[in-house]
Amino acid sequence: MKRKIVIALVVVLGSWSMAQERKNSIQLEVGGSGMLYSVAYERLEWERVALKAGVSYLRLTENGTHKYLNWASLPLSASYLIHLQKQCHFVELGAGVNMVYLSSTMNSFIVETDLYLNPTAIIAYRFHSPNGKWLARVACTPFYGTASLTDHRINQQPFSVVGSGLQCWGGVTVGYRF
Repeated sequence: MKRKIVIALVVVLGSWSMAQERKNSIQLEVGGSGMLYSVAYERLEWERVALKAGVSYLRLTENGTHKYLNWASLPLSASYLIHLQKQCHFVELGAGVNMVYLSSTMNSFIVETDLYLNPTAIIAYRFHSPNGKWLARVACTPFYGTASLTDHRINQQPFSVVGSGLQCWGGVTVGYRF
């Protein structure tokens, strides 16, 4: 009889502890895959795979004119979390794509609207608080600037923030897990 009670307790407590695992998070990232900033939703699957989708938007307006620049980005990524010595510390390795939409009436832009798909990598240190509610991350997120999908000029330039082609980038993230 005692054996049956112990087995029942193990099953109940085991399922309860699994239900307490926090698989979802809302994150604010400065820099990183969203380039300027992003607000993202992340879901942990199979305990170590993080699937993330974010969004960012920026509108710049030139003083004294009605000229503007709209910048919207949609970073999507999948990462693998590698546990370090303690359960709170991880190395995060991943890849994704950042869809960037630009619309402008500024003089410095030749094309009024552009859409870019920029592949990105993620190499990060990640910390989950001991109570499991918070996370912090410092990441290197290099990306490759690609040509516009909507601009069909022959000699068009790839998307570039600080150069052309492969570009080093990084970011800091804080998030709430639930």
